[in-house]
Amino acid sequence: MQVREAATQLARDTTTELQRTQREVQNRLTLRIDDIATREADLDKCIADTFKEIGNLQNHLDLVRSTNQSKDLPLDITRECMTWRQDRAGIDLVVDDVERQLGEEEVLFEQIKSTLGRRAEDCAEQLRLLRAAHHQLETDKTDKFTAFQIDKSCASLEITSREIDHHFGSTIANPKSVEPQDWDGYTGDNIYKARQQILSSEQLREAVDAYLVQSQDSQTTQLNKTDDAFNARLEATADAKRVDEQNLAKTQTELDEQSRAIVELQRVIDSRDAPLKVAETRLTRRTQRPNVELVHDPVEDILVTEVQDTEAALEAFRQQLGEAEAAHRALIRAEMMLVEDIGVKTQSLTVDNRCMQRRQQFKYRAGQ
Repeated sequence: MQVREAATQLARDTTTELQRTQREVQNRLTLRIDDIATREADLDKCIADTFKEIGNLQNHLDLVRSTNQSKDLPLDITRECMTWRQDRAGIDLVVDDVERQLGEEEVLFEQIKSTLGRRAEDCAEQLRLLRAAHHQLETDKTDKFTAFQIDKSCASLEITSREIDHHFGSTIANPKSVEPQDWDGYTGDNIYKARQQILSSEQLREAVDAYLVQSQDSQTTQLNKTDDAFNARLEATADAKRVDEQNLAKTQTELDEQSRAIVELQRVIDSRDAPLKVAETRLTRRTQRPNVELVHDPVEDILVTEVQDTEAALEAFRQQLGEAEAAHRALIRAEMMLVEDIGVKTQSLTVDNRCMQRRQQFKYRAGQ
């Protein structure tokens, strides 16, 4: 009787305790499922943010690369202009303001391309870090989804469930198991690291945007300086060519007048030769007068005076002719120099206009 009563009481007590434990197990499973679901939601939010930032940074990387590539054409144009301007000749083959501005333009484009190349490398590396963080979040979420499904299936088990069975050794602690705080800290660390990568990416994008604006401003400023230098040089060269052409016209007019003066002087000299011959012949013949007839008379005096005056006049004319011919030669040299300089200026204008036309083939716009 006592044994039966003791057994009955033990059965009641163990049943009550088991029911209490089972309720506690069910409650703990429910809480655990909620914890996993909460962490899954946190992961989902961070995964979405990371994925969005990966897209944003990829767009920036594509923009940086396309912007860098777009600098190839203007850089080629700059170098072409520098090469073409070597075809200038003579005094115009000089290191002028255009040459200096083109040099600064080339250096600027090279610096921009170099910096954009580094920015592209930075974006690519940051993308790698973002994707690594995204992958870690996805892995964490996958594990939590699996754990969620397992604990949910455990919560649904009942004594009538067909899949229940004995599993000997199930109470032995798994050496790979972690503490709840470590479990929570693991996901927290993954989310924190991903947020840090997102922040780094956002800061990098801001830096890239700022540099794109700054480099475009620098480019526009330098291009304007170079174009202004070209326009000023073209205007100065055109003015110099016009002055040369005006001076050439004056020089050619002076040459014509000088040629006529030389012809006239030669005509005058030639016209004085016959009277001189007459006077000299008279003097010579009068020396043949015989005996006392060889008189030093007034005729001889006037003939001597005529010869001397004519010779003096001819010497003066010959001197003027020499000076006129020297001036004529100087005018010819001046004409040749002016023609040569006009050719030089024409070549310079052709080269610089070609450069300006080439530069117009590239439309400088923001972002290029």
